[in-house]
Amino acid sequence: MMRTPLIKVLLIDDDPEERLLIQPLLRAEEQVRYQLEQVADYDTARKRILQGHDDVYLVDYHLGAHDGIGLIEEMTALGCTRPLLLLTHQDSLSIDQQAMLKGAADYLPKGELSAPLLTRAIQHALERKRHERLLRTMAMHDALTGLLNRTGVYDYLEHALARCQRDDRQLAVMFIDLDRFKEINDTLGHRVGDALLIGIAHRLKCALRVQDMVARIGGDEFLVVAEGYQRKQTPAHIAEKILMALREPFPLEGKPYFVTCSIGIATYPDGPAEAETLIRDADTALYSAKDSGKNTYHFFTEAMQQSIRERRDIHNHLLQAMQQDEFELYYQPQFALGTGEVVALEVMLRWRHPQQGLLQPEAFLGHAEELGLMQPLLEWTLQSLAQFQAQLPESLQTSLRYGINLSGRLLLRDPLVELLQQWCDRSGILPQQLELEISEEALLELHRKQDRRPLRLQQAGFGLVLDHFGTGYASFGQLQHYPICGIKVDRECTQQLLDNEVVRAVVEATRHVAHSLQLHAAACGVETPAQLMLLRELGFDRVQGQLPHPPRPAAHMLEQLQHTLRLR
Repeated sequence: MMRTPLIKVLLIDDDPEERLLIQPLLRAEEQVRYQLEQVADYDTARKRILQGHDDVYLVDYHLGAHDGIGLIEEMTALGCTRPLLLLTHQDSLSIDQQAMLKGAADYLPKGELSAPLLTRAIQHALERKRHERLLRTMAMHDALTGLLNRTGVYDYLEHALARCQRDDRQLAVMFIDLDRFKEINDTLGHRVGDALLIGIAHRLKCALRVQDMVARIGGDEFLVVAEGYQRKQTPAHIAEKILMALREPFPLEGKPYFVTCSIGIATYPDGPAEAETLIRDADTALYSAKDSGKNTYHFFTEAMQQSIRERRDIHNHLLQAMQQDEFELYYQPQFALGTGEVVALEVMLRWRHPQQGLLQPEAFLGHAEELGLMQPLLEWTLQSLAQFQAQLPESLQTSLRYGINLSGRLLLRDPLVELLQQWCDRSGILPQQLELEISEEALLELHRKQDRRPLRLQQAGFGLVLDHFGTGYASFGQLQHYPICGIKVDRECTQQLLDNEVVRAVVEATRHVAHSLQLHAAACGVETPAQLMLLRELGFDRVQGQLPHPPRPAAHMLEQLQHTLRLR
């Protein structure tokens, strides 16, 4: 016989009579046992919350000289992971909004309290927190390998540097890049490439000491942090072990494949006690290792200028590319799972480099941001999109939507809303047809700064879509505060959907939360029929990926849209 679950509730209220109100309401619930305790003052409540022994906190609005919202704000800032619900005798919309902005899980007027209302609010708050914990795990870890991701490794490295400063110990950061991964990925496909990355992650963990940390911070990029090493186990020795661990072939598709790596190393205290600077220096050393023939390691030195020269060359080529019309637009359809029709096209920028061929955005957009070229590139994209739109069949000219990626830096530009409005006036494309895709990180930063640009875009009629959801920063509780019309689940989550229960739970919760907030839920990176079937079962609205339809140049996409293009 299963034991009835116990939920520990802490009532934070300076009136002892309030417990007599709350206790009977909790006892009325037969499916769950509640254990209610009460503290009466701010300081005691603060200590109790920081101990983390309770499951949920009911916080009164008035706490002597303090107020409950102040306590909620402080505890949220200190990282409280348990739900805090505000109780008050006032039924005030302004207090409700203020409480939710400061971190309250819910707002409950005491005059309206009933057993169903209170227990339902507690259960919903606990469920949201559970989903947020899943999302935090996703935010700090790479879904494919289970290693820390870029976000997680920065947090880890900052703490490691603090330990080494305190204990006068040494630390090494090793930036690892696979030498032939793109070739294997392009030849054998993403599924085999993912299997290779998992195998490499396993070998790296086996080659390192238990106290060393390994993370995956990009497509084929890994990072190792080794601290407190002895003389016999210098960073060079650790790098040799990593190179040796990858020498044995990896069996892929029944054939042996050999993969090597290049390693850049930066050390503390030779370098500064700053996570970002050490990683940057290790990255610079990595480029030097690659330039020297790969399958080796280099230590960072101040004399290394090769990466700086390369960056300068790319900058010069980018400036020329703007003048010589070397950019192209590719389009990838988003299909409605309900009807199979094309409802949107993601607009994808490509650079036809005269020497390197067709380059993906990740190869040059970072440099374009450094040069301040993001707005000119957006203007060029909009102009090219208007020409594409004019050639569409009339039946699609007002119904088809376009997804355009916006960087956080571009969002901060004051004339963005006016630029988009003027372009819509000139092109005849309606603001409602544009879905501006924004990363979790960028939207969260704007929300923290109380920046009104996203709201102004929404008020002007443009749609905002939260892109790459599930890989970074936002929580389910924050979604209600964002002026968005949709959520797009990241490709890596889609790839792990069938094999990772945690990822599946987060993806399913994402769809549920999206629909509860009247947002559309889309998934990108769909590559297999099994993924497509599961996303349909989970109730997603849209899908995008290689299986439904790969990205295609404008002419090719126009030709296909002249006919009926549907999800097969």
